[in-house]
Amino acid sequence: MTNTCNILSEGTTRVFTEALITDSGEPDPEFPEVPQLLIEQLPDEGMVYLLGSRASQRRYGLTHGDS
Repeated sequence: MTNTCNILSEGTTRVFTEALITDSGEPDPEFPEVPQLLIEQLPDEGMVYLLGSRASQRRYGLTHGDS
């Protein structure tokens, strides 16, 4: 299996999908004892999990090749 990633060309792009989602309606579990850290406080080895985020790319100028 190959995962080829490209950047879309300029212009209009339409993406269609269909999904069926089942939810119990129960709230997600909460873990108030677990601290929420700022990105700057995360360990370096965790950065690989953030590289796919466009927010990380915009904020830090990161791309996959920078890791």
